[in-house]
Amino acid sequence: MEATKVYGNDTGEGVPKTGFMEKVFLYIEHVCGKKSVAAFIIQGVIFIIFKEFPTIVGSYIRPMIYSILFAKIKSGCLFERGIRFEIPGRMSIGKNVFLGERCWIGVGTKDGNINVGDNSFIAHSCTLAAQGGTIAVGNHVHMSRNSYINGIGDVFIGNDCMLGPNVVIISGSHVYQNTEVPIRLQGSENKAIIIEENVWLAASVNVMPGVRIGEGSVIGAGAVVTKDIPPFSVAVGVPARVIKNRKEL
Repeated sequence: MEATKVYGNDTGEGVPKTGFMEKVFLYIEHVCGKKSVAAFIIQGVIFIIFKEFPTIVGSYIRPMIYSILFAKIKSGCLFERGIRFEIPGRMSIGKNVFLGERCWIGVGTKDGNINVGDNSFIAHSCTLAAQGGTIAVGNHVHMSRNSYINGIGDVFIGNDCMLGPNVVIISGSHVYQNTEVPIRLQGSENKAIIIEENVWLAASVNVMPGVRIGEGSVIGAGAVVTKDIPPFSVAVGVPARVIKNRKEL
């Protein structure tokens, strides 16, 4: 995958230096994907009423009501309480998907996309932040609590993958070569991450930009993956190194 360099990002800026109404419309666009007061009100009212609706009843009815706002939500889903969605109109959720309590799921800009496949499970307090890129999660994917995915350079997770707790997948890194300019102003270098089918990332694994992890691989707890991993490998350490092949066990 070719790197995409984006320069001039004002990373670290606080409140934009604009007038009050400009701030209002920037916020509306950030949460809705368009500068529409009507869309903002409709989305806000639906989330205010249903976001914290308790018990299994709330988990059951939320996907049905939210389907008004999303690109697609298929049948059989359960969404627990307190999930924050930003620009849901660019999200597609497959059938029988479980989203845990207090997740944060946002596409970042009107160009971002998040797609979750059928029968996938995303545990509580996970973050899927597309940041204007694409996050595509396959079928039967299990993502444990507190995992974080940044899709600024695109992240693709194949079918039947498992992510342990506190896994971090980041598809972009800051440019820092110019010592005369603050790092936050030098933009980012973004590279797609591809995790093929039937991969297990154990607890607290970190996956760096541009990496491809081959089908059937196992990445040991706490490893930092900085380069491609061949199919059916077992890799451990910082940086991760292949110690065996599962087909040779």
